[in-house]
Amino acid sequence: MSPRTPLLRPDRYFAEREVNFFRVMAVVGLLIAAGPAVVYGVGWVLAANLDGTVMVDNPERPPDWVCEDDTGSDVLDDEDCDAPREVERDVDAIMWDAIDGFAGTAPLAYPGALVVLTLLLHAGAWLFDAENGLFPTFAVAAWGMVPSLVLLPVAVVGLSLALDPVTVTPGADPEVAIEPLVAQLRAFEPYGALVTAASAVWGGVVWAYGLVHQQGLPGTEAAAIAGLVTLLTVAVGLA
Repeated sequence: MSPRTPLLRPDRYFAEREVNFFRVMAVVGLLIAAGPAVVYGVGWVLAANLDGTVMVDNPERPPDWVCEDDTGSDVLDDEDCDAPREVERDVDAIMWDAIDGFAGTAPLAYPGALVVLTLLLHAGAWLFDAENGLFPTFAVAAWGMVPSLVLLPVAVVGLSLALDPVTVTPGADPEVAIEPLVAQLRAFEPYGALVTAASAVWGGVVWAYGLVHQQGLPGTEAAAIAGLVTLLTVAVGLA
């Protein structure tokens, strides 16, 4: 990992460098892209381990209330109502539809968290007479979120190795059919929690040194602020 980032030597990095606007914006760009990347990464793992088909409502068939209308309306051809009520569809396609829905709002996840973390860190720094404005704290908060980008791929790879394939048969209740996959996901939760805690602690170290050098706080106060925000981050991540 490059020594020009604060991930390995945050004390030295923040002591020797001023906040660089363009570098911070590059980090923010990574955080924006990370949301969809995580959603699609987890989605790919789940889709790779889920196979089979399920019966779903036929989109080509009119609603029952139309087909059961005895008024003799010719708005729709009789052939439309003769179509089956349900058709067989690959469960992967249904899953990807759901994943696409989540991915639409995913770019806001990390930036939203970044705003909250910046305000929390800066509020704490302000209580101890921070020397600078909000942007240096914003930069420190952004760098402290980068460890999660480093460790999340590890969690996704671990998830892919931990899951066993599950096959859904037509006619089966989808909720019951995917219960084995859900059980595997629950069994993996402790490992995901470990990754969440590790990335939060790593980020907390970055925040502490960042507050020391960017806001002129004593080490004890900076560590206390970063520690409290880290605990809150872990609590929210595990909720």
